[in-house]
Amino acid sequence: MREEDFSFFEEEDFKENLARYEAMLNGGPSAYLEADELTDIAEYYLTQGDTDKANACIDYALTLHPDSIDPLIFKARQHMFSGNLAKAQKICDSIQEQNDREVIFLHAELLIRKRDINEALNYLTEQKKWFADDRKDLYAYLYDCACILEDYAYYEKALEWTEEAEKISGPNLKLMFLKAEIYSIQEKYEKAAEYLDKILDENPYSLKSWNMLADTFFMREMYDKAIEAAEFSLAIKEKGNPEALFTKANSVYHLGNFEKAHQLYSQYIDEFPKSDEYPYLFDGLCLNQMERYEDACSRLEAAEEFSNDCSPEQLQIYLQLSFSYSKVGKFQKALLYLDRARNYEPDGFDYEVLKGHVLLENGFIQEAMECFQKAKEESTDRERAYFLIAVSLFENNLYADALENFYELLEFCSAQTEINCTPYMAYCFYYAKDEVQYLKYLERSCATNPEGTKMVLGSLFPEALDPKEYYAYVTRHNRM
Repeated sequence: MREEDFSFFEEEDFKENLARYEAMLNGGPSAYLEADELTDIAEYYLTQGDTDKANACIDYALTLHPDSIDPLIFKARQHMFSGNLAKAQKICDSIQEQNDREVIFLHAELLIRKRDINEALNYLTEQKKWFADDRKDLYAYLYDCACILEDYAYYEKALEWTEEAEKISGPNLKLMFLKAEIYSIQEKYEKAAEYLDKILDENPYSLKSWNMLADTFFMREMYDKAIEAAEFSLAIKEKGNPEALFTKANSVYHLGNFEKAHQLYSQYIDEFPKSDEYPYLFDGLCLNQMERYEDACSRLEAAEEFSNDCSPEQLQIYLQLSFSYSKVGKFQKALLYLDRARNYEPDGFDYEVLKGHVLLENGFIQEAMECFQKAKEESTDRERAYFLIAVSLFENNLYADALENFYELLEFCSAQTEINCTPYMAYCFYYAKDEVQYLKYLERSCATNPEGTKMVLGSLFPEALDPKEYYAYVTRHNRM
């Protein structure tokens, strides 16, 4: 069942049938329901994540209606999803009405899952004959075929079937949205946005179109526009709109407004506490940026719990937990999470550098220096290791040691890395009260790396001052 069909569960007839069925389960009178009605209830249970209830409902349906298509297809699809294609095929073949549309789609999906895509396409093409006499039925068949092909990532084929459907119906909102969805999955965001704009011109209250448009802007790093589209969506439906709220929060985060992003992530977590690890992780990132490290630990622990050690962001979760616990002085827990990160993805980060940073941050200077030396000798990316070590020394106020490491790095690093070093070196010379070298590196930094200059040296200058003007400001005001 596609997301667009979920609204069916809000209809009164469905709610009444569900209530009757559940009353029976709780000891009430037997509930006679049609096969399709019981299958709808089973589909509902699936959307709630309750597979056992769904299967029990289908078993009940088959006791009342042994040969009915809907529950048999449901049962076959459950076997298919669990990888038991032979059982699924056996049920599919046992259904008498082989020309039924849903049976055709089940058979096609089984062929696709058996890696017989060409046979599946030929089969779907051949079955068009059963719907050729009615343009409405043929359009619906072609549209559903396109959806199936999209579901299995055959996007170009899905677009071909969409175009064929459009020849019958002409352009319509449903087909435009399907095209937008496919182009968005293919990362052709501008093309997707073109169709979404057309949809919204005709139907400005299309929630899912605003949400997808917000997502296309976010993926193109057009964060202001993503926020605007998400806010239109939230204006239509303020509560129970997780997609819009999450996109808005992510966009605000990427604009660097961590306090506002934290508020939005907190709102998301309050409304949807059992979603997944992502809002907890990203809110933890916000709290780290806001230097609220204790709160960050709490959020990141929740992210770890939701992730169940198998998230695409698992490494990030462990590293952020290590960072946060180090900041609050719990260096043993920080090292524990660093070790978990190494066990999870041994080559994903500079372990010795980060271990040295944790030790240094917690006052174990000699042990940290030993880790840094080991990193210099063993790192597969020497340039990156030297840079991170120098930055760690800098962040722990060991400016002379940081400067020494930056100079070592400049002997062999790329031009871009040298540019990245200059604001740090300028600050080291500022701290050492070496005016000549400070001005030399400040001038370079302002010219080549204004963003890095603001990040490292911004506290020394007026907030509103453009970092490109820092050097001129110092020389004009004769300030060290």
